[in-house]
Amino acid sequence: MPYEPFRNYGAESRMMKQALHKYGAEVVALAYDFELKQYRPSPQYPGFSFGFAWSWRKNAFSRAYLAVSKPASGDESDEGSETTTESQVDWL
Repeated sequence: MPYEPFRNYGAESRMMKQALHKYGAEVVALAYDFELKQYRPSPQYPGFSFGFAWSWRKNAFSRAYLAVSKPASGDESDEGSETTTESQVDWL
């Protein structure tokens, strides 16, 4: 099936530029992959486009952002939570 843009190629290009500016290339690619794996064609929606993902499935971009940023901040948050927990126990 040939690729069909959400509205037109210009609008979809602007959406992609906005997404890249807001999240970065790695997050945008991962979010699109998340959504493409979940997508199931139907007679009403036979194709999938970036514009559809950006307009209607923005939660995928949030999940991808967390997935990309979690490994970098995961070690720091664990140490911070231990310190917070220890200080709370001392306080109690």
